[in-house]
Amino acid sequence: MQPEDTTLLFRLSEILAGPTAYTIGDVASMIERNGIYSWDRYGRFQCFHPESEPAQKALNLLAKLYELHNDPDLHPRYDFSDIDYELSCFCWPEHHFPDFVALKESQQIQPVKPKQSISGLIKTENASLAIIRGLLMYIKGEFEEVEAHPHFKSEKQLREFLDQQMVGFSGCASRNLADKFKLANQLIRKSEA
Repeated sequence: MQPEDTTLLFRLSEILAGPTAYTIGDVASMIERNGIYSWDRYGRFQCFHPESEPAQKALNLLAKLYELHNDPDLHPRYDFSDIDYELSCFCWPEHHFPDFVALKESQQIQPVKPKQSISGLIKTENASLAIIRGLLMYIKGEFEEVEAHPHFKSEKQLREFLDQQMVGFSGCASRNLADKFKLANQLIRKSEA
């Protein structure tokens, strides 16, 4: 597919040099999201996905350009014509020009959500430990009219069983369960406090 003669191409070199407020970072973000158009080694015009070699080349050129612009020793006397030429080989056709406005809006700094208070964290942890203690007491048969689970032998056996069966669930490793069981067993009922 070749671009038609009437198709307007927005070349990276022109986008960065134009009167718009597109930064090198903006252009890099768009390539990472949408890919970039260029010509393959056979002269075919096409869109290259972000992980492709041509897209990575465009990103590397942008990184080099950023580095050169921010190096006070190089910038004033560096000839940018070579890098500009290479960037001109990458473009977006008019009908696929990225939405830079949406990009800017998505990059707005979001207000920081207040962290849960320490007392809230302690209450949540204590509630979890109380649930663990209740389940342990139930499995052991420590409630009236409840018999111990027929397969329960010890907390160690239960920890090892859960460690094997709950693979993929974070927090179920035998060492962590030992700590949780210990803390749960140390809980004091409110009525006893």
